[in-house]
Amino acid sequence: MPSAPANLTATPGNSQVTLSWSASSGAVSYSVYRGTFADGEDPVPISSGSPATGYTDSSVTNGTTYYYKVTAVNLNGESARSNEASATPNTLPTAPNNLTATAVSKSRIDLTWTNNDSSATSVSIERSTNGTHFAQTATVGGAASSYSDTGLVKNKKYYYRVRAVNSAGASDYSNVASATTLKH
Repeated sequence: MPSAPANLTATPGNSQVTLSWSASSGAVSYSVYRGTFADGEDPVPISSGSPATGYTDSSVTNGTTYYYKVTAVNLNGESARSNEASATPNTLPTAPNNLTATAVSKSRIDLTWTNNDSSATSVSIERSTNGTHFAQTATVGGAASSYSDTGLVKNKKYYYRVRAVNSAGASDYSNVASATTLKH
């Protein structure tokens, strides 16, 4: 008999849960079991026969918590079940909008935006000096609706965009806003 798979993890996404686990000695394939309450996995696997040490469950409903266990299978039979892992898939957050950028000094630009999603766990702030190539410059809490970007070069134009992030991933970007730091 193969040993039970170990280190099962479940990562939520938008209408999916991605599972991964450590390979089991002697395993030829794996079976994945799912339930909607702790230790309540169905006796019939949702996936079986795959040699991969991962599985993406796309037959889930956002907002429902799913519980998983995995077994290893070979010609001698099926192992005991793995540790249990759970995840709650979520929809992508709604993008922030009404982003504005206001220069307040020669080294600081203040940003404000409308936060449109209460499921956001953070807001990613990206900056560019040409309006084309953006790089993340900061991350703030999901309920935030403002940020002060400091340490900037005087009399220089900066472009910004923001997006909300939750367990399912990142929203679309907000509008792009720009401001030029003050000369003096």
